Amino acid sequence: GDYTEGYTMLGHDLAPSFLYYAGNRVRLQVGAHLKKYSGEQDFSEIKPIISLHSRLAPHLDMIIGTLRGTVHHGILEPILDPEKLYASPLENGLQFIYNSRQWHADTWINWEQFIRHGDNKPEKFTFGLSSTYHLLRDSAHWQISIPVQLLAAHTGGQISNFDEPMQSLANAAIGFEFSRKPVASRIDEIKWTVS
Repeated sequence: GDYTEGYTMLGHDLAPSFLYYAGNRVRLQVGAHLKKYSGEQDFSEIKPIISLHSRLAPHLDMIIGTLRGTVHHGILEPILDPEKLYASPLENGLQFIYNSRQWHADTWINWEQFIRHGDNKPEKFTFGLSSTYHLLRDSAHWQISIPVQLLAAHTGGQISNFDEPMQSLANAAIGFEFSRKPVASRIDEIKWTVS
């Protein structure tokens, strides 16, 4: 790929928010994400945080608005660039999270750029799936799992006047994960992953 000049991203992110719980199944979050790089006088970025988190079933959650994203998806580093946590930490769209003893799945769509008819910019969105199915979880602290991950990015749009052709790219991974939690040890977990 292209050579990248060196750069330093020292700074901080702040995300002050208000949380409102409507019972034990609905949470509303309203706030702002503030980014400031060291050495700059003003904030580099100020974006709203608006999120509705709803428990649809005992193991299924839905999030609309600002998502539980970036590193929380658990996507492998070659598929989802870890620098995204610093460069663009907010994801907005729709997310479903299923979490049971046997299976964990996180699927989402992150709408990155909205377009209107005649715009000269492309629409952009990313779809992702991060899933782990546990084949074995026994009392001897062994665990065998099958992780499945997919990340697809789309750039284009039929209603814009963007000159470049529409493009959809996808990366996927599947593998096996073996882990053991040693008994009476300072080590929490030993894990081997093959993808």
